[in-house]
Amino acid sequence: TNNKQARLLRPGADTAQVIDFYIQTIQALHMLDSSGVLLQRVSWPVCEYLQRRDDTVRQIVHGLLDDESAALFGDVEGAPPLAGADADDPHNGLGLTEAAAMWSPLSIDADRTGGAAARARGDVLSLLIGIYGSKEVFVAEYRAMLADKALAAPSLAEFDTDRERKAIELLKVRFGEAALMMCEVMLRDLADSRRLARTVGGMAQPRPGTIDAELSVAVISRLSWPPLTDESFAAHPAVERALKRFERQYAHYKSPRKLLWKRSLGSVTLDLELGGQLVADVQCTPAQATMMLHFAERERWTLAELARTMELDAPTVRKRVAHWINRGFLVEVEGAAEPSFEVAQALAGSDARAQAQDDEGAASAVVPAAAAVEAEMQIYGSFVTNMLTNLGTLSLGRIHNMLKMFVAEPVKYDKSEQELNVLLMNMVDEEKLEFVGGQFRLKK
Repeated sequence: TNNKQARLLRPGADTAQVIDFYIQTIQALHMLDSSGVLLQRVSWPVCEYLQRRDDTVRQIVHGLLDDESAALFGDVEGAPPLAGADADDPHNGLGLTEAAAMWSPLSIDADRTGGAAARARGDVLSLLIGIYGSKEVFVAEYRAMLADKALAAPSLAEFDTDRERKAIELLKVRFGEAALMMCEVMLRDLADSRRLARTVGGMAQPRPGTIDAELSVAVISRLSWPPLTDESFAAHPAVERALKRFERQYAHYKSPRKLLWKRSLGSVTLDLELGGQLVADVQCTPAQATMMLHFAERERWTLAELARTMELDAPTVRKRVAHWINRGFLVEVEGAAEPSFEVAQALAGSDARAQAQDDEGAASAVVPAAAAVEAEMQIYGSFVTNMLTNLGTLSLGRIHNMLKMFVAEPVKYDKSEQELNVLLMNMVDEEKLEFVGGQFRLKK
């Protein structure tokens, strides 16, 4: 154990390598001790370490769906589901006679608080999920990964829906159909968006090569997708006109529905000409593309002018400019009275089409889980404040029941009484509420 702590469980170790080590440990110790007792005693430091890592869940889900590493997880398609009363039965799926013939008691040293049967049968995925004790965190992580991949695709036509549908069917085997329902809705949204694009395109008949002809819009269901980030900025006038035309055509086709644009999400493909050299298929974000459209109209801009035109603060604009400077398309003007930038005379980089590795390019389109939970709790807190304003004092159980009955939008209430109690006690600590005699009321 000490050797493992010194060589593996340290800050510099890659999470994927730690998971691979844990999987191989499970497989090796299962061959030596089929009861799982030895594995239980050896693996707990690894489990505690992985639980503290922020990217453990994403690495496990990625490994589960990756064709090259899926073999490490065993026969996922033939494995029993994780949900259900008999999910921890090592003979799950056998008939009563076969199960009775193969039954043997757990070792006297086995951990009977849970997971002992999974260790006894060497179920790698069950043991990995057991690190967190809940399958919901893995389903939520896959939803976030699916949203990122869908919104980062150059166009809806290039997104591999069949591959993701196969991944969902694979995950259903272990997590159940109900858990993956939202993911199926997400894929259906993308399929509906493709049909909508063909219908709207047939109505408008835009000229080839124009923004209207190249526009690819994903219309998503707000309640089915994970919370998405959205940075507000002023789109280029030509793009804004194309969005308005699409919005009018959508309102005509889907009346009375309306669109709420997430302008900062998605991917843009540009063809840029610099010094007589054409660079095709340059991938960037919508905000980065907006900046280059402005430079296409005028070759020199000051930082203050760009910030005013794009309706962004100066540090954010400088970050956008740095992205294009790193790729060789823009240069900073030396000796200018104020920070200024202009189009480069010639490309300096060897491959300007490659996406630059910066903080923005690696950013996720999905709101981080901690921020999403905090936003949900703020919404529930507002409902609690309104209830106590109208009803005076309420017990924890009554508040819980009323939230379940009445809170369906914008976020459906699905918390336990224990989670609600944590929220209410936090509000007491913030002096928003008082807790007297088992009842909550507003702070006077």
